[in-house]
Amino acid sequence: DLLPTWQFAVYGNPSMTVAYEFEQVFSGGSSLLFTGSLSTQETRIPLYQTHFVLGSNNTATLSLKGEVSALSLYVDTADGKRHMFPLNAITPSDSQQGWRTYEVSLVALTKQPIGQLGMLFSEGTAKENVNVYLGQLAIR
Repeated sequence: DLLPTWQFAVYGNPSMTVAYEFEQVFSGGSSLLFTGSLSTQETRIPLYQTHFVLGSNNTATLSLKGEVSALSLYVDTADGKRHMFPLNAITPSDSQQGWRTYEVSLVALTKQPIGQLGMLFSEGTAKENVNVYLGQLAIR
């Protein structure tokens, strides 16, 4: 397993924080905890700076615990474009002990070099006491 590249940058909303969590884990080890209050401004949390080319059938698999209605996976391609994948538009494939697994098709990005992966809380959502756990982020 690779650890996130940033430890931890949060852009946009100064009340959101990211930390390793050792009590709520998806499959042993640790998870990442996004906690704080959402404001009306976007909150971007970059996790991986990378450079690889997606194949024709790649998917992103995310396992999360908590409210994801304002949360998206974002993928930045090497040409500087940001591609958003809102998790509230995806039906989780399974649920165990409060963890839900989301499969995000990346077919639209086939053969594109990927520069950055991260999570984004959308603007226009104000909510207190947000606690979202990320237990898995995999590209397959």
